[in-house]
Amino acid sequence: MISATVSTSPGGNVERPASPANSTDTAPLPAPSSRTDTTRDGRLHRKIRGRRAYGRRVGSSGRMEHRVAYAVVETSTRRAGRRFEPIQELELHQSALEAAQGLPSASRGLVVVPEFAGPIGIPDFTAYVGDIDRLRRRHDLDVSPIVRELEAGILSAAHVRRPSSAQKMARTLGWPVETVADRVRGLVKRGALIEASSGQYVRPEPLEPGGRLYAVEAKVEDWHSALRQVRTYRVWADSYVLVMGHLGQHAQTALTAEVRKDRGGLVMANRWIVRPRLGHALARRRVQAWEFFAEATRLGLT
Repeated sequence: MISATVSTSPGGNVERPASPANSTDTAPLPAPSSRTDTTRDGRLHRKIRGRRAYGRRVGSSGRMEHRVAYAVVETSTRRAGRRFEPIQELELHQSALEAAQGLPSASRGLVVVPEFAGPIGIPDFTAYVGDIDRLRRRHDLDVSPIVRELEAGILSAAHVRRPSSAQKMARTLGWPVETVADRVRGLVKRGALIEASSGQYVRPEPLEPGGRLYAVEAKVEDWHSALRQVRTYRVWADSYVLVMGHLGQHAQTALTAEVRKDRGGLVMANRWIVRPRLGHALARRRVQAWEFFAEATRLGLT
């Protein structure tokens, strides 16, 4: 099995562990660029660069114990201004990054994007856990990002190996056949669907969501507001992690109960209070989020 953990060398190059036959060596890849890029459809605008970032893996005791390397890929979207972040909140960001390293299966590979503009909302950090080569294969596929929910829904109803008709996809989604058939034709032209036989379509493997996405949010106080915010990310993220400042015992108990009910994660004082579990995001929203995240990391992981 090829390890997908990404680290950065002192010179700034991203390094990827080699195959098992030569697992002790790493082959340096081109350094991530600090430049802007606009996608072919002009809707997304990213400025991406990689930087070195190390934290400590969280052990069974809940405290940070072992160091794990990961990649941080910074992104910005074309929007007016920047979010105001209180100094105290910024101080929690290191805890948020360390929390990302304690996510389930983070040793498989971890990419963290600050202020990722997903389908809904902008978390402080969004963490991808999974095979990073899956992201690279999506980057290499010459298909513009499928960021509209309707089109992402059609992709979610198509299979990678088993052909489906527009009628079958419409039944799966509960949508009008005419709407689906019309969008299928457009997706075929873009290369997002492949006509395997007459009227039967498959989805290219790189368009299958890889790994898991976690929204990580840091908040100093007002846990009610923080909880409302992270709950919106469950629409597209597999789960969330809330990193909170100091709370009184009563507030912490109440917040812990709510986070457990959500299957989310909670970190306080650099200690895991609740570990996140996978939620129930809709398949079309997972496809949509995968497409947004792949585009956001396209330059930083080349």
